[in-house]
Amino acid sequence: TMKRSSCLALQLIVFLHVALHAQDKAEQKFKNCRHAEKLVTKSWNDDAMLLASARDYMTHCSAEMAATGRARLLLRMGSALIHMRQFSESVPILEECVDVAAKNDLRGDFTSCLVDLGTAAANQGQCDLAQIHFKAALGIGTTDNLTSVNHDLAK
Repeated sequence: TMKRSSCLALQLIVFLHVALHAQDKAEQKFKNCRHAEKLVTKSWNDDAMLLASARDYMTHCSAEMAATGRARLLLRMGSALIHMRQFSESVPILEECVDVAAKNDLRGDFTSCLVDLGTAAANQGQCDLAQIHFKAALGIGTTDNLTSVNHDLAK
């Protein structure tokens, strides 16, 4: 029985060590995500820095993001790539933006993503695809100022 109680005590110590280590990792991840979010905000007007910090944030912290924040960050990333004339790289990001915005009924963000997809397609010489995206944006009912602005852009 002495051997058994020492074994149980050892198991308890190991369990506590693992549990505390997991808690430390979770706290560290939370701190890192807050830091990454601050970097994204700080670099909002610098396309290259924004892309680097946003990719890091999306890779490590996307589970903590609300749909609105995710759609807007994806939109900003896609817009940055368009500004940098990296049109083909912007497409999958903007397509994900469309998916997130559509699934969460974010109409203004949805139309913004569609307009940027149309812009990327037009800049790649894909006029038919650009028209499809612009028409899709125009098909979304105007519910706010952002949707209205995007309708003007799509026209």
